[in-house]
Amino acid sequence: MAFSAFSSSCVYERTFDPKDKFSIQCVESHLPNIYVGTKQGSIHDLILLQTGSSSPSRAKERLARKLSSSAVSRIRLVPVYDRILALSNRSITALDMSSLEINQSFKKIPNVSQFEVRQQRDGRVELVLCCGNKKQLRVIVVQLDRWTILKEFSLVGEPLELAVQGACVCVGTSEQYLLCDVDTGQREALFYHGHNSQQLLVRSSGPGEFLLNGPGGLGLFVNVWGVCQRAPLQWPAGVLAACVCPPYALCLQGHELLLYSLLDQQCKQRLSVTGALGLTPTPGTTQGRNMTQTVRSERVQQTEDIRL
Repeated sequence: MAFSAFSSSCVYERTFDPKDKFSIQCVESHLPNIYVGTKQGSIHDLILLQTGSSSPSRAKERLARKLSSSAVSRIRLVPVYDRILALSNRSITALDMSSLEINQSFKKIPNVSQFEVRQQRDGRVELVLCCGNKKQLRVIVVQLDRWTILKEFSLVGEPLELAVQGACVCVGTSEQYLLCDVDTGQREALFYHGHNSQQLLVRSSGPGEFLLNGPGGLGLFVNVWGVCQRAPLQWPAGVLAACVCPPYALCLQGHELLLYSLLDQQCKQRLSVTGALGLTPTPGTTQGRNMTQTVRSERVQQTEDIRL
């Protein structure tokens, strides 16, 4: 029998309607809620319904909110404040996780191209921002109804993507990957990647470690000290996204989801996911199953869906 650690099931599907445009751009979850940002500038709150253990889960739409006329390119959640932070039109807006109401007292954070949340042990919430069209990182302290700039760091190139592990931020610029300690300001260049912005990949892969799309078709695991302590993954060209769900690493292409073992770095399983756009690991489990969300946009079938 062929090895099968993951299976694919559609939990939400929406038929394309020219009168009600809906193109998935990003997904984030806080089970049982799944928050979807669209190309049309709206945010949708889906509820994952509990079903029998042998039946696939399904999600239904609970709420929707129009945010702007520009695409919502990233959503991050701050449950301690019951807040959604949404990036659209190069600014971050705060919304209520329960009602999707825009927090009018929270002034938008401007000039942002990408961002990640940094949760401190003392409960303080910080954002690490890529400043749009600038060779700069910015650290911002976020409170319930306001934000304050804490630090700014200059870089050798414009930051395009980032991931955070404690005080260490791994940044992908147009030419190379580098590490930045936001507590001390120390910066360390890692290596040049040779990718365009669509192929750039920086993901947290576990405590103190990042997964990067390296040169030569290699998925490289780099720790916060700039050292590779795991053997690399030999994955194909055209990687769209990747994530780690121990003991496996998942790699997404336009037509396949590839499953690699972290023990021997071999490809163990292939799943067909034609038209996939992104891959998001879901913390925790549902009905005893580990979950990874795959967002798919398939114009041939004229549907938008989310698969687990």
